Amino acid sequence: MTSIALERLSQTKNPDGFYLIHEASKNGNLKLVKYLVEYGCDKELRSRSTFTPLIWASRYGKLEVVKYLIFLGADIEAKTNDGRTPLISACYNGHIEVVKYLISIGADKEAKNNDGYTPLIQASINSYLDVVKYLISVGANKDAKDFNGNTCLAYGSYEIRSYISSI
Repeated sequence: MTSIALERLSQTKNPDGFYLIHEASKNGNLKLVKYLVEYGCDKELRSRSTFTPLIWASRYGKLEVVKYLIFLGADIEAKTNDGRTPLISACYNGHIEVVKYLISIGADKEAKNNDGYTPLIQASINSYLDVVKYLISVGANKDAKDFNGNTCLAYGSYEIRSYISSI
């Protein structure tokens, strides 16, 4: 494929508002992500839903793509229009290895989305006990409140509530 054709392809949206780099990122196609970036595709390109490639890769647990985009300087605190960061997105789907990596490079473990959900609250809502335990072990505030005044304890499953109450 010529570089001109690839450049055009990388800038074309599908009917759902996603660019090729978004699809490659959420599917973990590191080779294609590298190729697209090499030929000028913006690593911060936003989909119609305002997700960056890093947010997509984080949401779907594609650690190698996450690491590559971070290596390129992708914004680890980028937010969607509803305030989700890469870390909140990884917590949303319980991708513990991505969560650990993002925390290890300085992602804000107290970031809040537009509902006031921190990564810990998001992991509690979706019942990811391993993520909850990890976030608390690295100092996430279990008493942080969302914009309705609720903490992670209010949203957690019985197992999560039992764990949080025990510490």
